Amino acid sequence: MFKLLWSFILIISLSFVPAQGGETTVDSNENTVIYHGKLSPSANQKLLLILKNGKSKVEWLSITSEGGEINHGMDLGDIVHDYDLKLEVNEYCLSSCANYVFSAANHHRISNHAVIGFHGGTTGIEKEINRLLMLFQRKSGNQQSRT
Repeated sequence: MFKLLWSFILIISLSFVPAQGGETTVDSNENTVIYHGKLSPSANQKLLLILKNGKSKVEWLSITSEGGEINHGMDLGDIVHDYDLKLEVNEYCLSSCANYVFSAANHHRISNHAVIGFHGGTTGIEKEINRLLMLFQRKSGNQQSRT
């Protein structure tokens, strides 16, 4: 029960990570593309342009993202998979970033202080929260009936 409650608290706390100020940035540095900010179609397109027209072969995608709309995450995951990019996370990769981008890579490099925050699915976190609450209510109801 403690693990379940701790997971619930972690999921809720990760949903309050402050959003990045301004636009998402996508820049290249040798064999690495650095993607910083919310997942977006324009950032994904910029990554594709770098991959197609870059001066050197890109092997790594270094990402720091709080996630974004599900389809943008799935699109970026497709790019990571199609180009066989290795994924590096130095700070955090949350929500759609973890669910669809992180999981699309075959190789990962994760710093010691990085956070990878998976949650729910395409139906969102609400369903999981309701399930946890129902489970908690049932368990606390069973304990009360024993006393």
